[in-house]
Amino acid sequence: VGSPHERFFWALKAAELGDSGAQASVGFCYLFGKCVEKSNSKAFSWFLKGALQQNRNCLQKIGYLYERG
Repeated sequence: VGSPHERFFWALKAAELGDSGAQASVGFCYLFGKCVEKSNSKAFSWFLKGALQQNRNCLQKIGYLYERG
């Protein structure tokens, strides 16, 4: 299973290869500052990549971020 940082490393690799579930996971990490410095703009960027693949979690978080400004 590995440490949280190790799991983030592998999720990021998968996200960079286009896996929408991993893109959602990386977006959540940036949104909540888990294993990385919190960044709404980076979270939005990853959620947008997943949303373009119709990932429901990403689509919901795009709406959430728009709502919050």
